[in-house]
Amino acid sequence: MNRRRVIGVGAAVVLAGLGAVGVLSWASSTKSSAEDQQTQTPVVIVDSHVPKGADAAAILAGTHEGSVARKNLAANAVTSDSQIGTQVAVADLYPGEQLVKDRLASKDTGLPAGTVEYGVKLDAEAAVGGLVKAGDTVDVLLTFKPVDTPSTTAPADSTATTLPPAPTYLSFGSVPVTNVLTAANTTDENGAVKSSSYVVTLALTPDQSAAVLHADVVWLARPVVK
Repeated sequence: MNRRRVIGVGAAVVLAGLGAVGVLSWASSTKSSAEDQQTQTPVVIVDSHVPKGADAAAILAGTHEGSVARKNLAANAVTSDSQIGTQVAVADLYPGEQLVKDRLASKDTGLPAGTVEYGVKLDAEAAVGGLVKAGDTVDVLLTFKPVDTPSTTAPADSTATTLPPAPTYLSFGSVPVTNVLTAANTTDENGAVKSSSYVVTLALTPDQSAAVLHADVVWLARPVVK
């Protein structure tokens, strides 16, 4: 065997070896890619029809946590019940489909940002004569009793102590009324109704709620709209 033939045979062997390595590498890569595609990933799947507007409880009742192959996972899919939180459905959900985030939204409470609902029990005269209703915007007046100290205006020979009048302040303006319920009526000793009471729910900030809580008397005033 001459030298040229030896070199040719050697080159062929090397090329064959490289080819075999390439084939094995491609096969391994293909297998790995296929396995990655088949790996199961969690997702929330709809079991029964959930209508648009349904709350979180209804969504949870109509779905379950399942799994699908990674390659079949929908874009923006919800992968756990915890991601539903307190959201509501903004579109109908149908059995068999994956729940996606685009079909959920935060529940609209109708409250201004940074406020909470606070209920106050009021007599009719303090609730705008009983005319206040949900959807109104009112001003809130608070009365705070003075500290229990004798008045300096009391007669020198008097043993009685008097207190200065309790101050009333226009504390908050343009407060939304979210609900009004009629409470038990106030009656006199003969059982006759003296006045009606109302539980008026207001949208207040936490600081405003604290002020109302510590007030001795709460009054509402409704601006006249011409």
